[in-house]
Amino acid sequence: MFFCGVRCSARCLVKKEIINNMRVLYKKIASFLFFIIDFFQDFTIGVKALKKTLVSVFVFIIILACGITAAEADSIKLDLYLKDHKFSPEVIKLPPGKKVVITLHNQDSTIEEFESLDLKREKIVLGNSSVKIILAPLEVGEYKFFGEFHEDTAQGKIVVSEDVNDVQSGE
Repeated sequence: MFFCGVRCSARCLVKKEIINNMRVLYKKIASFLFFIIDFFQDFTIGVKALKKTLVSVFVFIIILACGITAAEADSIKLDLYLKDHKFSPEVIKLPPGKKVVITLHNQDSTIEEFESLDLKREKIVLGNSSVKIILAPLEVGEYKFFGEFHEDTAQGKIVVSEDVNDVQSGE
């Protein structure tokens, strides 16, 4: 066989093929290195943009947190207890137009379901645990609730009236 005008042996051809493969490999490595360099140049530019984005997100979170704090100031939080399959307090008096967050504490060892057809709410509460029930601002009126699994004893109601300024409870 002739290679570059010179007669070569099989061993010589293998060496030439290895050298050609090495050249291809070097080109691929060089191409990869140029890709990495370009990536990091773009990344450096990207870091500046990322910093601006992070600052914007941080400012947004602060504004959102202030808004949530203001919204929570307009909400009423109250605790409702369930013991011996009875709600305590049985009657809750609230002012109208305020968001209500009820934390229901089930002090019984059995499961119960808070249900109110008037409030359109159902919430399962496991034994010896608590859940939150969030209500939109209520209009003046009475809203009954009960325990689905012990309906004969677990009864209560929320009374919303104009003459109430803060949460009042009664047995």
